[in-house]
Amino acid sequence: MKKLKSIRTLFFILFISTLFAQNIEECGLDDDFKLTKTESEFLNNYLKEKRNDFDFTNKKIIIVSGNTGQKIDSKKQYFKNIKSWLEKGDKISTVLILFNEEEKLKSGCDGILTLWVKVFTKKGKRRIIKKLIAEKR
Repeated sequence: MKKLKSIRTLFFILFISTLFAQNIEECGLDDDFKLTKTESEFLNNYLKEKRNDFDFTNKKIIIVSGNTGQKIDSKKQYFKNIKSWLEKGDKISTVLILFNEEEKLKSGCDGILTLWVKVFTKKGKRRIIKKLIAEKR
């Protein structure tokens, strides 16, 4: 019985890895905040449980990393990280943080995806938005 459960688990991991691997190769080819169609589709599937019906299609998303999420990172690095962990049969630590309407207008983006961030606060979110505003000028 235990062996059968292990085989099912292995099959599930391989199935999921294959499913995600089909289009991960086409993700993270640029560092534009606007997600491509393939990136949107991938993230909609990959983050299905974490996105609360948010649709990544035609969205601009900032990637942040570092212990407190204060480093704006690249899409290339984000998807490279995902690919690396998928090859191991696992997922990265990532959280979707959506902007309200005012934050969207100020930043020009729809939200943030964290990459291995331990603590991300409202203050941290405001700092990222200030960085985005400064870069727009």
